[in-house]
Amino acid sequence: MSHKDSLRQLYGDIGNAFPNAYTNENVFVPYAGLEFGEKEGTCIIIKKALYGLCSSAKRFHAHLADTLRSYGFKPTRYENDVCIRLDDSKQHYEYICTHVDDFMICSKNSERIMEELCSVYKVKEPSKREPSNYLGNDYKKNRWCIGCKTYLTEAIHRIEELFGESLRNKDTPMIDGDHPEEDSSEILGDEDHKKYMMLIGMLNWITCLGRMDVVFAVTSLSRFSACPRKGHLSRVLKIFGYLKNIRIGESSLI
Repeated sequence: MSHKDSLRQLYGDIGNAFPNAYTNENVFVPYAGLEFGEKEGTCIIIKKALYGLCSSAKRFHAHLADTLRSYGFKPTRYENDVCIRLDDSKQHYEYICTHVDDFMICSKNSERIMEELCSVYKVKEPSKREPSNYLGNDYKKNRWCIGCKTYLTEAIHRIEELFGESLRNKDTPMIDGDHPEEDSSEILGDEDHKKYMMLIGMLNWITCLGRMDVVFAVTSLSRFSACPRKGHLSRVLKIFGYLKNIRIGESSLI
């Protein structure tokens, strides 16, 4: 058995992640409500990095980085959110990849690293088996391949339910010579604006998962997120129609 085949991947999601860290903002509640019991009416100073505060994500990121360093992990030169350390044999490396409060472990002894993280954080249902899908990526370990067909299938199904109609298959993500900045159609209302923002967010993640063929189209339409028009929304749906028609399979990592 090769070293590659003996590696084991486990993944997890840290529950209530941000409040593990302390905020560096000066935040207070001037008047405590009824839910505070005998402390009702007092001024409350916020110490924890609660969700919604500007610096909470950064503070948790620093907290997680400190935790990993305490276990001997160091960020790689290529990516700060990929950490590495030598295992006990000093012959092989162990890896942890993090994305906000999600993480994946790759090691010959992944269970021990999972236990280390569970001793500090509350990990929601820590995995005991290797993932077939993680953060939208489909994984195949036999050839170390990734793909996003599952994510695309679920995204397209969700969009068709949301808009109440099937997406039309398209051969290209954009029309040649199109100029969305010249669109003069009606400005979207609040509800459709929210849908537009959701679709742009999904498309940005799809490009992160490897669909480089729609990067230009997504970037072009992301410019109008502040005040999109109906024509921009139809263009975004055209990109999903293209993705529905052309769902590229997995890409090999080696």
